[in-house]
Amino acid sequence: MKNQDKSNEQLIGELKDLRKRIKELKKAVDYKRKIEKNYENLFQQIVDNSPNPIFSIDNKGLINLWNSACRNIFKHKDEIVGQHYNLILHSTNDFSKIVVNPPALLPGDGLASISAPSRAV
Repeated sequence: MKNQDKSNEQLIGELKDLRKRIKELKKAVDYKRKIEKNYENLFQQIVDNSPNPIFSIDNKGLINLWNSACRNIFKHKDEIVGQHYNLILHSTNDFSKIVVNPPALLPGDGLASISAPSRAV
């Protein structure tokens, strides 16, 4: 009986330890979510406040990001999100203005290290 009682005590101790660990993990997950949300907000503010037009498209050509500079330059409001990007192009020459798969910047590189895309004539 004593061996069984000791085993029960050990199990109760392990259960308490597990509960404590679960609480710690929940706190860590909540903290991580808070940090991710802060970074998402920061990214959104940078994109929204950029004087440069910034938009992105998915692999189907649908616009999924559209900032205020795009609204001013292309004269399309936010309803263009979810639409195909060809709505913002006025001629086939406009295709050459879009940089597809821009080169990656390495830490410390500035935008000056990227050469302008060649234009189709």
